[in-house]
Amino acid sequence: MQDNTIADQVWTWLDKVIIGENFCPFAKLVRMKQQIRLNITEIKDEIDALNAVLAECEFLDNHPEIDTTLLGFSEGFTSFDDYLALVESANACISHHHYEGTYQLASFHPEYLFAGEPESSSSHYTNRSPIPLIHIIREDSITRVLSTFKHPDMIPERNIAHAEQLGIAFFKQFLPQND
Repeated sequence: MQDNTIADQVWTWLDKVIIGENFCPFAKLVRMKQQIRLNITEIKDEIDALNAVLAECEFLDNHPEIDTTLLGFSEGFTSFDDYLALVESANACISHHHYEGTYQLASFHPEYLFAGEPESSSSHYTNRSPIPLIHIIREDSITRVLSTFKHPDMIPERNIAHAEQLGIAFFKQFLPQND
């Protein structure tokens, strides 16, 4: 059963941070078209989580009108290291089940840290979310949208600079208070 409070927090974060601040230039259109699926689960076990990732891929296979899924874990994978292990396993699972080239995973977590960045950097907040999320994206959608950008390789640099301008206080208002 989906917790509306958590779902509302994720939608608000998506609308105000990811779309509102244009951290993902692809998200606005699919949100406007209601092509984003949000599935929040209480799963804590890695095997069950991997099965949930595969189930979302199958859902997307059967629902071409949905462009992308955010699979959220309201109870599990609160440790960033455990979450990273899950994402690594999920990528291997995607490959093993012949979804590589069809779907791509992006990761968001309340404690997200980019390797090599100072812990105090605002850049981490571009991938910090209210709960651990695995974003399952159709690769053909990414390819299509990226072809419309003059310099898609500049998106991460732009996001880092924009995150630094916004400052950590901006992001914290959309994240759990224990952040």
